[in-house]
Amino acid sequence: MKSAIACLLGLTALLCGTCAASSLYQFTEDGLTMLEEMDLVLEVPYEKTNNSTGSVVLKVENAAVYEAGCSLNTSYAVLQLQFGNLLPHNVTQTFKSDGNFFWMEEIVFEILHDPEIFKDAKDDKSVTFSFPGELFNTSLGNSYACNADVTEQIAQPKGKPFNMTFSNMKLQPFDVTDAKFSAGKHCAEDPGKTTPGTTPGTTNPGTNGTTIHTTPGTMGTTTGFTEMTTSAPATTHLAPTTKPPVGPTLNKLNVTHDGHNCIMEEVIGTFEVTRKNGSTFVVTMNDAIVDQGKSRCGNKSSNESAILFATFGKIDGSTLRQEFAVNGDKYYYLKRITLSLIGETSKKGEGNITFDVVMDNNNTFQVTFGKSLKCNSNTTITNKTKDYSVRMYFYSVRLQAFDIKNDTFSTASSCPADNAVSNIVPIAVGCALAVLVIIVLVAYLIGRRNSSRAGYESV
Repeated sequence: MKSAIACLLGLTALLCGTCAASSLYQFTEDGLTMLEEMDLVLEVPYEKTNNSTGSVVLKVENAAVYEAGCSLNTSYAVLQLQFGNLLPHNVTQTFKSDGNFFWMEEIVFEILHDPEIFKDAKDDKSVTFSFPGELFNTSLGNSYACNADVTEQIAQPKGKPFNMTFSNMKLQPFDVTDAKFSAGKHCAEDPGKTTPGTTPGTTNPGTNGTTIHTTPGTMGTTTGFTEMTTSAPATTHLAPTTKPPVGPTLNKLNVTHDGHNCIMEEVIGTFEVTRKNGSTFVVTMNDAIVDQGKSRCGNKSSNESAILFATFGKIDGSTLRQEFAVNGDKYYYLKRITLSLIGETSKKGEGNITFDVVMDNNNTFQVTFGKSLKCNSNTTITNKTKDYSVRMYFYSVRLQAFDIKNDTFSTASSCPADNAVSNIVPIAVGCALAVLVIIVLVAYLIGRRNSSRAGYESV
């Protein structure tokens, strides 16, 4: 497996030539380097005060690096850029490698509604656009290049899509040698081309730019930003339809001791964080990994709690710690949960956000000894700090923290929320039967009354 991972911390931001040249970003630490060179133009939709939809064209140029990082154990690399002439906007690129190929796993834009740019915007909050998809797939050891315009779209619930157009791009987040782009692969929009190894700052000839016009009343304004116009048409790719967007996935977490499981948990986790200005962002717990050194098995005879400590996130820096406490010899429950989100947003000052929740009752994930818990319904845990509030959503939970035999879950008991759902059907059936009995009884009484009257009349 390729081992040279570009830890993106040192910055050399070089602008090549005039505005027609793409911006180069070079990051080096301990002899490891990442290179990226590109032009990037965004068409950002927004809602106006009259409920119509406008849009603004922004060019990502002269960007500064806000934060960067990497994870050796999962071959992740993250690059966060900050750009804008007035208020700063952020773009976060997450790259991933499987040992043979690398690709852009996700790109997230956080755009501030600056009133000088977003005329008549309904609010001045930040808006986040996320594109999950395997972009720019290339063999490790090579670079990716694309001179032509490639536009990706992020569909919106209503109104216009969010468009991002890449051009004059060279990319190599892993295995850079001598601070130069390796030979590599051109995109399909550059037919018949191969990419020789190049020194950063040189540009291969080819298509560059796209025509972007702003029409009053439909696409807003580009005040303070550069409008690029050439005669080359753009190539548009819609978000993949064969692969669903990346969403929360089931995590299977096991704490082991002497080669056997002492804690087993399957869980889907999503965390919705709200800033004090009202803006929100959502983090999903995907590909979580148990830190065995920070986890521990419990001991019910000595009332020692069981602890499950897992890491996850874009740079594997976020953590979730769950403590399961013993209640006598009857059951155990989730006593404390600590969530630390590290490097999950590109907003300045949000490097580490921690929520520590001590449960005020022993009902959360309560499990009888000798059994496991199964809870398909959503369990929500809330917490609030000075600057943030969080709603932690857990569902599709299967849990056993004590008395595990043969490394498998014991017989499952249902959580109260699932029991409430499962009771709806028998209650509905019972109500229907009661109504049916009443209808039959009323019909019988009416029929009997009519037959009695008929007897009197015959006499």
